[in-house]
Formats: sequence, structure tokens, C-alpha cells
Amino acid sequence: MACIDDNYDLSDIDTTTELKVNDLTVPVNFKDIYLDNIIDLDDSNPDAVIKIIDVDGTKYYYFQKAGNFDAYPKSIAPVEAPAPDHIESSTIHIYATSTAAPQAAGDGDDCTEYAVTPYHTDFDYHVGSDGNPKVAPSIKAISAVRMKDTAPMYITLDFSSDAIATKASRVELHDLVITVPEGMTAHYGATASREGKITIPYLESTTGRISVRLKVSALDFVTDSEPKGKEVTDGKFDFTERVGVESGRFLVFPDAGFTSADMPSEIDFNTDYDMTGFTVDMFSGSFDYAIDFDEIDPFELTDLPDFLTGPQTNVILAKPMLTLEVNSPVARYGLECITGITLTAERNNGGASRSEVLDAFEVTDASDYQLHVLAPDRSVIDAESFPAGTPVFFTPFPGLGNILSGEGLPEIVRVDFTSPAEPSPRVIGDATDFPLGVDLEQVHGEYTFAAPLALADGSSIIYTKTQDGWNDEDVDAIAISKLKITAKLTSDIPAGAKVYIRPVDTAGNRIPLTNAETAYATMPAMASNHEVSLELLGDIRHLDGIYIEAIADDFDGTTLSPDFTIKVSDLRATVTGTYTKEF
Repeated sequence: MACIDDNYDLSDIDTTTELKVNDLTVPVNFKDIYLDNIIDLDDSNPDAVIKIIDVDGTKYYYFQKAGNFDAYPKSIAPVEAPAPDHIESSTIHIYATSTAAPQAAGDGDDCTEYAVTPYHTDFDYHVGSDGNPKVAPSIKAISAVRMKDTAPMYITLDFSSDAIATKASRVELHDLVITVPEGMTAHYGATASREGKITIPYLESTTGRISVRLKVSALDFVTDSEPKGKEVTDGKFDFTERVGVESGRFLVFPDAGFTSADMPSEIDFNTDYDMTGFTVDMFSGSFDYAIDFDEIDPFELTDLPDFLTGPQTNVILAKPMLTLEVNSPVARYGLECITGITLTAERNNGGASRSEVLDAFEVTDASDYQLHVLAPDRSVIDAESFPAGTPVFFTPFPGLGNILSGEGLPEIVRVDFTSPAEPSPRVIGDATDFPLGVDLEQVHGEYTFAAPLALADGSSIIYTKTQDGWNDEDVDAIAISKLKITAKLTSDIPAGAKVYIRPVDTAGNRIPLTNAETAYATMPAMASNHEVSLELLGDIRHLDGIYIEAIADDFDGTTLSPDFTIKVSDLRATVTGTYTKEF
């Protein structure tokens, strides 16, 4: 029987067992690993500018921002036209044609009739001169005006003859044809002028003086020599017209003690004129004035993944579309609203800001609300569906897709309704019956800026995944000098990628390798069960799993999708090293 003397000290005896390990398979049940969710989105955040949108069953990452804006067209002051300073009276020589009692006289009295022959006088209006209110700067030319009903132009003609003043008991005018400018709309009671003439069948007076007052409601200034009407210069314009008589019959009825034989065979027929000032509250003509738009809140791009904001990423917008739904209260007058649009991307990471400019955007249709689509080319809207019966107006905006381009995504995108060509939104055009002195309807609009995200050449997307939980007592006892990983890779990504696999220790840290620069595999675009094998060399201790990183960088503008994933299957890990354990 063997025995050991109690006097022996056994504490220095090495009871540690050290075994060489060569390509030992790590005893872990490996499931398929998926690398996805390159942009982790909060779908419940209404202010998020990057969203996932389903288009015909395919999901895409969309840059999307919606909001509204308002503008306030200014009222334009009425045009005030002061009365002419002086209008020359007219005197013509007329001759008696009969001494009968015409039926038109109505009472059969003896009378003398004189034939009124054509004559006229000129009148001059000077608008905006001599200290009078100037025309609003927005009005560039006036082709026609309509007077305010409470302040129209009045033309008064007073007819008389001194030669019969003491001999007549009554005078009459029959079939009096007054001539006014062809572009003038004049009224005598219910009778309106036509082609520059107004006919009054019968007038009488017992004072020897007959007065006619015409009310003018509109003037048209367009002529062959002035096809655009009156140009307004420095708030002023002049116009000269004429008024007179074309024909008529002047009847003189003798007073008591006189007969028609006492009437002269020819007399001077006098006409005195009076023309009032007037106020224009509706005009037609050339128009150009600025309007005030509310500032649009900028788009803020926050809480984005590092790879999108880093300098290695150049994001472009694939088929972007800026949709504006806006009313045009001035379009009903034949005017259009024109504005520039400038989008400015601002970066705080040291990258340069970028602006994309649309020189001029026009709103012209007279419908209550119009749908305008701004895009690099029309193919963008040809592929979209809009509400049935809604007219869609397309405006090319070539640079729209580049607004996010640069070194990483910007923090803010600002939208301004200005451009170098159009420093301020304006209402322009040839107006028809534009109201003056009243506030126009407010402009209200809604906008939606939407575009699927894509990456330009040279940009990278990094897919990552950590697979841990491998460590146990036996694995922890191995000092690993080589970790070999084999797997099959399947990808939905339309770009090739470099695949890096790194060991992870029980503290979650990646373990350094001596061959880190060469320890990677390549994966083709749209890979299917692509086999990879990596040997990872180094002093690998306390192994608990692996960190997988796939860097895809061969993008050519392909739209990004959350469906772009990498599947790692048939993963197998073997280790080479020294197994050391104390028994």
C-alpha cells in the first residue's frame, strides 16, 4: 500500500493542464444573423424629416417635410384725377333753317329753327402732378379705368346764344348728338354712349340756357398710337381728349311782343364746359408689385445615424418633388404671382453650405387652389398619382435633387421665396378690372417636399451587428492565437461591400488583431450565399462573440430601402491556441 509522509509539502506541485488546440470548433448554436435598419427611425415622431414610405409594396427611406405658408397682397391706392384747370368754351355760327312750328315742339307755337354744326373743345387731365396724389408705383401703365361710383367724372355742357336771350320765351334742342372720346363710357340718364356718340332726343329751357350733364363711368386709353394705354412715369400720366357736338336742331320760341320774323337769320351758338375730377377704383393695365410672404420654418435634420452625417457620405435625393398647393387671388384679374425659390443647406460640421435656386416660379391659374409640382424633370410627376380632376402644373427645378449633397447631411435646410433674379415675390402682368383701395384675399399655400434618399458615388453605408454570448468556462480557458470564421453572405444591397469581423471579449470590447488591415472579405452586390472565410490573428482572450461590420460603398444613386439587408448564415467559428486549465 502506497502512502505519503505528512512531512512532504505538495503546494509547489503544478496541477495545471495545458493542451494545444488546433481548429477547435466553438460549441455555439449559430443562428442566421441579419444586418439591417441602417436608419433607426421613430415612426411616431410627426416632425421627423426622414420617413419610411411604401410605394407599390416596396419600402424606401424618404426625406419628407410638409407645412404651410401665407402671403399678404397689399391694397393699391385708388388713382385720383384732379379736374382740368381750364377748358375753352366753344362758339359757332349757326343759321336759321325754318320759321315753322315743328311737330316736335309739341305746342304748335311759332319758332325759328337753327341747324347745329359740328364743333369740339379739348380737355387735359394731369394725374399725379402739381402736388396731387401720385399713382401707386405698382401701376406701370393704364389701359382702362372704371370710376368709383361715388366719385365719377361729370361733363357738363351749357348751350346758349346771346342774340336771342331777350327775345325767346323758351329754347329747345332736338336730336342733339354729343361726341365724346370713343374709349369713354358716358351716360345721360339711361342713355349710354356708343362709338363715341350719345344722342339726346329732346331738351328745353325757359331761361335761354340749356344744360346737359353726362356721367362718365369708364375710360379706355388704348389707341393705335398707344397700344398699351398711358404709361405711368414717376407716378404721373397725362391724357388729352375732346368733347363736342356733332349735330342737332336748336329751336327758339319768341317771347311776348316778338315773332319768328324778329329772330336773326344767324346767331352765335355758345357752349361752356365743366369737367370734374374723378377717382379710379378699378383699373386695367400693366402691373408689378411686391407681396410679403411669411417665413417658412426650416427643415431640421436631427437624430440621424453617424454614417449619414459623416464626411464620407454624400446623400442625394432620387426623384425629388416639391409640391405646392396654393390659391391665387390675383389670377382672376389676369395677373400672375412670380417668385424665386432658394433652398439652402447649412452644415455645422465644417462642411460648406449649399444653395439650389429656382430663378422664377409662376402661379397663373385662376382656380381657387392650384397644384404645382417642382421637380428636376417631368418624369417624376408622370409616375405619380394625383386626385382626379386636379390640374397639375409642372415647373422644372433642375438642382432640387442636389440640396443635401455635400460632406454629410446638413443640420438645417432653409426655404426662401427669393432668388437673385426675383429678390421679392411679385404680382405682375396685364391686369383686367383690378380693384384699388381694397385688401385682396390672403394667399395661403401648403407644401410637401418629398424624395427617396440615395447615395452618390463614393458614399458609404455601414451595417453592423454584434453576436455575443459565446463565452463559457472552456472557451474562457483558451488563449486563442487564431480565430477562423466561415460563413455565407446573402445581400439585398445593390452595391458591393467589405466585410470585417472582429472578436469581442466579455466586456464587450473589440479585441485588437495583428492582421487587422488584411482581415476582411469582399461581398458582391446582391450576393446570394456568397462564401467568405476570415482568419483573425492576435492574442485573443476571454472571447465572447464577434462584431460584424459591412461597409457598402459602390452606390451609384440607387434609392435606399430599409429592405436592404445582409444575412449571415452557416456561420462557423474555429479557434487555434492553447487550452490551459487547473485540475
